[in-house]
Amino acid sequence: VEPDDGGGGMSVLVALALISAAPAKREVGVGEARKTMMAFAACLQNRAGFKLRKILDLPVGAKATRDRWRSLLDEGCLDIEGTLRFQPNVMRGAFYEIIYRMDFGKFPAVVTFDDVAPIAYPVSQEDQYRDGAKYRLEMEVGDCMVRADPAAARTLILTDVESDQETASIKALVPVVSKCMDAGRTVTLSTSIMRGLAAEALYRLSVAKRNA
Repeated sequence: VEPDDGGGGMSVLVALALISAAPAKREVGVGEARKTMMAFAACLQNRAGFKLRKILDLPVGAKATRDRWRSLLDEGCLDIEGTLRFQPNVMRGAFYEIIYRMDFGKFPAVVTFDDVAPIAYPVSQEDQYRDGAKYRLEMEVGDCMVRADPAAARTLILTDVESDQETASIKALVPVVSKCMDAGRTVTLSTSIMRGLAAEALYRLSVAKRNA
């Protein structure tokens, strides 16, 4: 999110180049990579859902957490001709989409989270790779976005990747995200990152509201 040219507001930079394809037998486009990520997340939930959910609760930025993420790649779910390098924050968001759909997708949408206390998003104190600092900043935006418009956030993560509905949902959330940014902050949000932030915040807020 960056200040607009007039200096009086904020505009959201939405870039699609989020998941990078490593050199392989064939070129993998961004759209295909995003779809592969979602298929990978669904497969992993089916094969190792309990392990996955445990990892999602570990503090972001810790070396041990990174190692646990890498261990998920050995579950036999990535079956394509090339090798895709998934950014951890993108992978995290994809998994939250899957578990939100599983746990809350068939229930009525929550109208408001105003009665839900602040969520403690897990960040490691060591944070040697700066993952935690980036995650904390992004989740501040994501939490604010979902609290401001739960219906729009839910609509986004229930759309198909690379669909016209996804594009329309992103556009609808741009003004909401802009209002969630503090002046002077610069955060670049791609489509996949916005989906991931919406998914994690919506899931955690939904769990907290259900358990209140």
